[in-house]
Amino acid sequence: MPLQLEFSQAPSFSKAYRRVLFSRRRGMKPGDELPAITATWKGAHLDAENLQAYRDVCQITSEPGLPIHYPHVLISPLHITMLTEPEYPLPLLGAVHLRNHAIRYRTIEDNETLDLTATIAGHRFCKQGIETDVDSWATVGDEVVWRERTTFLTRKKGLPDDPASSLADVFPWPDEEAGEEHLAFNIGAKTGKRYAKISGDYNPIHISKWMAKMFGFKRDIAHGMWGVARATADLPELATDGPVRLDVMFKGPLFMTKDVVVRRHSLESGTSLRLFVGSDPRPAMLVTVRPTTPDALPETAPA
Repeated sequence: MPLQLEFSQAPSFSKAYRRVLFSRRRGMKPGDELPAITATWKGAHLDAENLQAYRDVCQITSEPGLPIHYPHVLISPLHITMLTEPEYPLPLLGAVHLRNHAIRYRTIEDNETLDLTATIAGHRFCKQGIETDVDSWATVGDEVVWRERTTFLTRKKGLPDDPASSLADVFPWPDEEAGEEHLAFNIGAKTGKRYAKISGDYNPIHISKWMAKMFGFKRDIAHGMWGVARATADLPELATDGPVRLDVMFKGPLFMTKDVVVRRHSLESGTSLRLFVGSDPRPAMLVTVRPTTPDALPETAPA
C-alpha cells in the first residue's frame, strides 16, 4: 500500500539517523519490489542567511536565483526520511550517493515559496549492489521549476546484473588526455562542517577525521554535492535564465585539505568536467552541464 508522508517543515535528520543506526532491514532479492513511498513539504520558505552561506561555501557568484543544487539541499531531508522508513528494506548505513541529474527550468527567485515532493522511483541490481532511484521536484504554484533524479547505491555482492541505467553513460570524454585545466582549489579543513551546518547532513564521515577512518576512509571527506557546486560555480552554462541540466557521477572521495584540479572539455552543446583529487590519476567526479528544453526530464538521458 502506498505510503504518503506530509510535512509542513523540513523533517528531522536526527530521527532518521537513529533509524539508520538502530533499525534492522530485511534486504532485497531478485523479484522483490521497493515500496511506494512519497514525501511532500508544502510551503518551503527560503532562509536568506542559509542560502547566502551556501553561495559562500560553494563560491557561487554568477548563477541567477537559486543555484541549481540548492533545492537538493532543501529536499534531502525528505530523501533520508523515506529511505529510513520501516517499509524501506535496504540499510542506509554504508549506502553511497552514486549519481545526480538535475534540471532547473527557469530562474527561481530567492523570495519564492516552493512545494517539494520526492518519491521512490525504482531500483536495479548491479555488480556493486542495488541502485535506488529517487525522483524529486519543486513547484511554484502549479509550475514545475526544478526536477531531479538521485541514485543511491547499497553495496551487496552476488546479485544478478540488470541492464544499466542509461544515465550512467551521459558523461562524454574523448580520451584520458583530453580537456584543459579549468579550475584549481583546495578543500578547506572545515568545509565538511560548514556544509553540514547548511544542509543538516552531519554524517560523521564529513565532520570527523577519526569517525571517517572508522568507516574505511583515510580521513574526513567533503560532501559530494558541495564538490560539484564548487566545481561548476563559474560555468557560463549555469549563468542563464533558460532550462539547464547538470549530471554528476561520484567516483571517489573528496578528502579534506587536498588540492583539486578540474579539467574541462567543451561539448557541441555544453561542458564536460572531471575532478581530480591530490595525486590520484583517477577522476573523483564526472560532470556535464548542458542547456536543455522546457519539456526535458532528468530521468531521460539527453540526446
